Amino acid sequence: MNGKVKQIKGTRNSMVPSHILYADDIMLFCKGNSSSIQALTDLFNEYAVVSGQKVNPSKSIMYAGSMTAQRHNHLATSLGFNAGFLPFMYLGVPIFKGKL
Repeated sequence: MNGKVKQIKGTRNSMVPSHILYADDIMLFCKGNSSSIQALTDLFNEYAVVSGQKVNPSKSIMYAGSMTAQRHNHLATSLGFNAGFLPFMYLGVPIFKGKL
């Protein structure tokens, strides 16, 4: 809400969600700039202080749509996450960028 995490813009006829929640999974969608990644790190740390729950980096994966593999790996490492690559399956549904 404070604008620190930059959202991904969709096309004229579609919107990109900021997040999706299912059971104990959370998918966050944002731009891959340094300020957004830092804001996510701060958010995860603040959540841990308030709730007593921590994000488990070994179970967390960062996927990227339009960036070099080197930048993707750098940002995933800065979060402590593994780097994942598109397309992938989530609950039997293919997750991809572009047209099916």
